[in-house]
Parts: sequence; C-alpha cells; structure tokens
Amino acid sequence: MTRPGACAMSMPAVLKTVLAAVAGLGCLALIGCSKSELPAPSADKPPQDSSGLVHSLADELWQYYQQQDYDYLQKQGIPITKVTDATFEQAQREADYAQSMLDKLAAVDMSRLDHQDWLTARVMKQRLSQQVEGLQYYWLQFDVVPYSTYSWSSKMADIAATYKLDQPADLENYLTFLGEYAGLIEQLGDKLKIQQEKGILLPQPAIDNVINLFKHFEAVAAKSFTVAGARLSAFNAQDIAAFTGKVNDLVEKRLKPAYVRIYTYFNDDYRKRAPAGVGLRQFPGGKEYYRFLIRQYLGPDETPERVRDIGLKEVAAAQEKMASIRKQLKFNGTQLQFAQMLRSDPRFNAGSVEKLQAHYVSYIHRLEPLIPTYFNKVPKAPYAVERLDPALEASITAGYYQEPTASTPEGIYWFNGANLKEQSVIRTAPLLYHELIPGHHFQICLMNENEGLPRIRKMGTADISAYTEGWAEYAANYVAVEAGMYKDIWDQYGLGLDESFVGVRLVVDTGMNYFDTDLKTAREYFYERSIHTRAQVNSDTLRYAVDMPAQALGYRMGYLKHVELRQRAERELGKDFDVRRYHDAVLGYGPLPLNILAEHIDWFIAEEKKRLGAH
Repeated sequence: MTRPGACAMSMPAVLKTVLAAVAGLGCLALIGCSKSELPAPSADKPPQDSSGLVHSLADELWQYYQQQDYDYLQKQGIPITKVTDATFEQAQREADYAQSMLDKLAAVDMSRLDHQDWLTARVMKQRLSQQVEGLQYYWLQFDVVPYSTYSWSSKMADIAATYKLDQPADLENYLTFLGEYAGLIEQLGDKLKIQQEKGILLPQPAIDNVINLFKHFEAVAAKSFTVAGARLSAFNAQDIAAFTGKVNDLVEKRLKPAYVRIYTYFNDDYRKRAPAGVGLRQFPGGKEYYRFLIRQYLGPDETPERVRDIGLKEVAAAQEKMASIRKQLKFNGTQLQFAQMLRSDPRFNAGSVEKLQAHYVSYIHRLEPLIPTYFNKVPKAPYAVERLDPALEASITAGYYQEPTASTPEGIYWFNGANLKEQSVIRTAPLLYHELIPGHHFQICLMNENEGLPRIRKMGTADISAYTEGWAEYAANYVAVEAGMYKDIWDQYGLGLDESFVGVRLVVDTGMNYFDTDLKTAREYFYERSIHTRAQVNSDTLRYAVDMPAQALGYRMGYLKHVELRQRAERELGKDFDVRRYHDAVLGYGPLPLNILAEHIDWFIAEEKKRLGAH
C-alpha cells in the first residue's frame, strides 16, 4: 500500500486469501552473487528427505496457484479464461488445501535444512496456518469497498486491453474470460445478500462511496471490455460482427446488471438496518478477527494493546518534533493554524496538476545521484508520476503505486489531483521516496526482476504489508534522511507530519476496530494531528475501519522493525557494516513476515562475520 492510498490493493476475500497463502513461499534464491553481494548459503546440502520435500511442496504450491497469477499468465502468453471464484465454498476448498499442505510439511525436519530451505518451510507453515485460521472470518470481509475493488477491477481491464486476439480460439477465450468476470461481480452481489442475512451490513458512512464506485464501473464497462476494430484485423467482417455482438451482450446483459445490482442493493431499507458506527468490534467475532489480522500483518506475538501504546508514543514524539520546528520558524499559533497556513500559503500549493507533477518529479531527481551509495542493485523498470483517474479521486485519498504491467511497463505513482487549493506539498519528500525510489518501486521491481527468486515468492504480498510498507517507510524516513534529503526545514516539518500520520494510524485503527473509539472521535484526533483535509481524513478513516482493518498498522510497525534490524546489524558488524550488502539481504529474498525477517537478518549478520573473519 502507499501513503495514504494503496499500492498493492486488496482483492475479493477469496482471491486475497488464495494469494496470501502462497506469498513468501517457495525455495529461496539469492540474486546473482558478485564480489559486493551476499555470500551464497553453505553448499553442504541436507539429506534429500527434508530439503527435497520442501522443494517439492513449494513446487506443488506453485503449480496449484499459478493458474490464478494473472501477471504470470500474461507474461507467458497463456490465455486467461478463469477468474477467481469469490464464494465461501471456494474459500473452504482453499483452506482445506492449505491444511493438507501443512500435514505434508509436518514431515520436514527443520533442523536438517540449510538457510534457504529453512526460510521456505518457515514461511510456508506460517502463511498456510493463517489461511486455515482465517476461513472463519470470511463473512466479516467487505469485498465491494473501494480499497478492495479497485485493484482487481483495474487488473481485469488491463487483461482485456492486452488480450491476444489472433485466432478463432482467442475470440472464444476472451468471451469466456469476460463471462467469468461478470460471474465474479455477481458473486459479490450474492455475498452482500448473505452477509445481510447474517446481520453483517456495510456501515452507513461507507455506503455512498461504494455506490459511486460501482456506478463508475458501470459507466466505463463498455469502454473497458468492448474490443476496438483495429484489434480484430485478423478476422473477416462476419466473424467480427458475431464476436462484437456477443461481447456487447455480455457487457450489457451480465456485467452492467451485476454492477447495478450491487449499487442498488444499498437502498433505503438497507441503510436503515446498517450500523451507524464503524469498526470490526461491532460485529460478532469482530474483535477476534481484528486480533487475527494483527497477527497476520505484524507477526504472531503482536497485540492491539501494544500497537496502540506504541502509536500514542510515536504521535507524541512527532508532535514534539513539529512544535520545535514551529518555534524555530517563530510561529506562535496552534498546530491547526499552522496546518491551515500550509494548505493556504501559495508557497506550498502547486496550483495546477502539471505543476504538482513537476514538483513531485523534482524530488526524485534530487535523490537519484545518491542511490549507488546505498544500493548495489537498481530496477531496470522505469518509473513515472501521473494523475489518478478523476472519477476515483473522491474515494482514493492521495494515490497509490502501480507496479509495471503488460500494458504499462513503468512503475507509476498515481497522485490525487483534486482540490489542489487544499493540498499542501509539504509532505512531498516522504511521499515520493516512499512510493517510488528507494521505496515501493525498488522493492517491488527488484523482486519481480529477480530471476533467481522463485515466482511463488512474488505472489500475494498484500498480507506481508508490514514488510513492504515498512520498507517504503524506512526508505523515505531513514535512508533518505541519511542521504541528506531533509536539509530544508520545511521538508523536516513534512517528515514530522508524516511520522505523526503513520503514528496516528496505530491509534485510530486499533481504536475504531478494537477499542471504543467512534468515527467522529477518530476523525478529530486524526485531523488535529495532521496536514490532511477533512475529505482526506474522512476517506482514510473509512479505509481503516471498513475497507482494510489493520493493514495500515504495517507502515509504522514495519518501519520500526526495519530500523531495529538495521541498527542491530550496525552494532554487530561495527566498522565493517556495509549498507549496500545489508539492503541486498533485505531485498534479495523477497518479502518476509517481520518475525521471519528478523531471523533472516540474524543469519545475515552471522554470515557477514564469517566472511569478514576469512579475509
């Protein structure tokens, strides 16, 4: 996810669960080793009975799940004719499969594995166990909210735009794909109905955003899924007419009605029955689900109580830092008055979409020359900054990072270009260094470009967001600080605002979902400690309390873990610590749950001591 939008957006509950089960699985492989890179693990391989079993189970998982990895299928030129089933029955099948894999993994002797295979088995067990446990919370997940729907809807449109249409079979495959996608939307409508029967209704404050989003999907359905004549040049007029007629029928008679069914489901009767408040705590089993999500995102020993306590301390520290800077600037008003000045002062307002885009790009150019000091490897994929679709700007607060796709080979930060008069650019540095370089763009593209990393480790990273978002925060708030990107006092204040923002998330997310914080109180707490507009605060709080509970906790909690591990390595290695080699260790194995990442870094430190002692 990005700040404050989303980079790796959520998918329907089953698809999210399916991909989460395989995230971080597979036998690990370092990127190619050179003089400046990490040493390979010991060549002493354990007996085939344990390492061979780990390899075969990882391969089995990959074979099982690759059919649902759309990026892989596109890159391999395999036609996509199956769209993930979003029903409870499918979730049950996936949980049963996960349990069967856990039963097989029980035969692995962990003590006889080398580091790579040990990591593979550890991650497999943890993620598969979470999938089995998570099945019981299927009905507590709302799949139609903005942060859940936009990623997969845009992915479906991307598949449609790049679908190969050269042979008669391709036309049939496309029709099958489109029918499957319409079926998915129909399943989401079915789930809403069953949720209502179970007394689980979308909270009132979130309803209008869902209605507007699905109306937008309906409005662009024809543009997104009908096929332009230029793409059908291989066929005669009769075949083209027959195909386009069938496509139009699917769009007009199945897809659009499925969209309409969802947004009209939220009628007056539904609104009256829907809860006025937000947060998982109001639903049966909701607090238990929230504890599960915290363990899933942050680690098996984390709790809402500890997260909230850390959040309160982080917010207090950030507020103190900002107060000191305001004093240096000889500003005698309140923080809210200062925030209003930052939003209204022309110095901190881009004035136009074009100027805002250029301003963002200028910050990236400042950092680019210093990247070799901190990284041995950089992605091959280029990056860019573009405006978000205006129709989505009301529900996706500030934007998100989109990794390169088959149709768009650049990594793009999509920014929110609405209400520019109210948007201050004071947080540009932490925002852009988080989203692009050396944050999300580095971590995601280096992972995708790493041919030595099994594909199974590149799937479903959404539930390892404490690693991915924590890395992006570490990149923006630690590496960029080291690189001297915050010498300007205004950028320092922007960094303080960013630190306060991610700290506030720890307080309001846990408060609304687990403790007794109502939406109004959460919004006031958020607004008084940030630079965000009321509209941004309103959107973000719904994200935390309805769309993606606990996911935003990973930003600051992940950052703190990344910093803790970096400082541990520095202490242990002293003057021989090489930050580039350390970053190879963090990025070279793909995303890892935080508890396993800590064990991995302990291994890295031990390996470095061996290497240094041998010289």
